[in-house]
Amino acid sequence: MDAFTLMKKDHKNVKGLFKKIIKAGDPDEQADLFKELKNELDAHAYMEENAFYPAMKEQQETHDLALESYEEHHMMKELLEELSELSPESEEWMPKMKVLQENMEHHIQEEEEEMFPKAKKILGAKAKEVGEEMEQVKKSYLKEHGIEENGSADL
Repeated sequence: MDAFTLMKKDHKNVKGLFKKIIKAGDPDEQADLFKELKNELDAHAYMEENAFYPAMKEQQETHDLALESYEEHHMMKELLEELSELSPESEEWMPKMKVLQENMEHHIQEEEEEMFPKAKKILGAKAKEVGEEMEQVKKSYLKEHGIEENGSADL
């Protein structure tokens, strides 16, 4: 799978998980979905930070976008950590979840509409090779953290 198809697939999955969390009325269901979301976001960020952004950072056309993406990931990780320490029953949890959702939707839109077109020109025919490397990096991350491909942690 090429790099862009892989990332768009992950983006679609994350957007779906956010919708399920927001719609779920049961705190236990929200907690389970959040664990899946957190696993997916952590693995996706690791994959991008280790197999995509470094190459984008080296190119003038995508340098600033890559730096901004690293910062957006940092903020995402902060929010994920804060959410992990709260219960879905907490009055702070859902507003914080919605802020995370808004931040991630902005990040996804920026990646897909600004970075991807420039990155496609940079990678050209290498997009498939980079995508395969990204898949391996993500699989290694999931395995190392005891997370199944569907996002559930082995407990």
